[in-house]
Amino acid sequence: MEICEGTESRVIEEFDNLNRVPWNQVEAIRIISCGCCCCCEAPQDECVRKNDELLYSMGWQADAGGAILTRDEAKLPLREAFVRVVQWMQEHPESASPCIVMETPNCQYYTENPKSLST
Repeated sequence: MEICEGTESRVIEEFDNLNRVPWNQVEAIRIISCGCCCCCEAPQDECVRKNDELLYSMGWQADAGGAILTRDEAKLPLREAFVRVVQWMQEHPESASPCIVMETPNCQYYTENPKSLST
């Protein structure tokens, strides 16, 4: 996978692909499609609370249709934040598995199903 340009998008299907994302150019990570916070089989309040604690502890902010973590607001490197959120989703099968997008000035890298990322 090469660095994408223009309006291209590249799918991240394995954790190995993360090494090819130009993290120094990533300006924000966006969770689209309500994140883990509204599609749970577990008691809703409990799931929302646990997930919100994780997201807020890393600097995520609520955003239309999900959540966003910008480089300026992040309390840890964006790559690490991405990995921690995906690992949380994989450890909590009751959580939703939304699309996660890494936004650079030139394009987007995204996961269609973070829970299926192979390590």
